Amino acid sequence: MATLVLGAYTADGRLEQVGHVSSGLSVSARRQLREEFRALERPTSPLPDDPAAAPDGYSEGDVSWLTPATVVEVDFRELTSGGLRHPSYKGTRLDIDPASVRVEDL
Repeated sequence: MATLVLGAYTADGRLEQVGHVSSGLSVSARRQLREEFRALERPTSPLPDDPAAAPDGYSEGDVSWLTPATVVEVDFRELTSGGLRHPSYKGTRLDIDPASVRVEDL
């Protein structure tokens, strides 16, 4: 795993891609996330508007799609039309329901 594709929900409940992050993912964090994510793997993207999209620079075969059941904490400068700007992974948040993460709150 080199990159995490990130999503958040819109006010009407649709999951939307908001970017991807690889900065901040240490070797140990990658190993831990790989173990946690194994049970969440699915054959297709959970993103309804972009079902086959892989992050820039990656092909579809490089992507493992997951059921959106984990919240990750990411620091970033701003949210642009192209997604998060300068994202950096900080950890996972077990205390937050994934369905409560809203694009409008980023």
